[in-house]
Amino acid sequence: AQRDWKQSLYAGSLLAPVGEFSFVLAAIGYQIQALTNFGYQLIIAVIVLSILVSPVLIGSAKRLLKVPTDI
Repeated sequence: AQRDWKQSLYAGSLLAPVGEFSFVLAAIGYQIQALTNFGYQLIIAVIVLSILVSPVLIGSAKRLLKVPTDI
């Protein structure tokens, strides 16, 4: 079935947050010295912020777009 733009935007909001695997990638980058200490701390802060904000983002997108729950 064809999806409309609202469902596509909602799906994008589901995919937007970074996952926990990002912590592993950041740690590896720091270990091989591809990241400075400041860069590593900045990346960790962005990952944590993304994980904390994602439920609000997804809930807001669902409410604003009035997406059916069966997708």
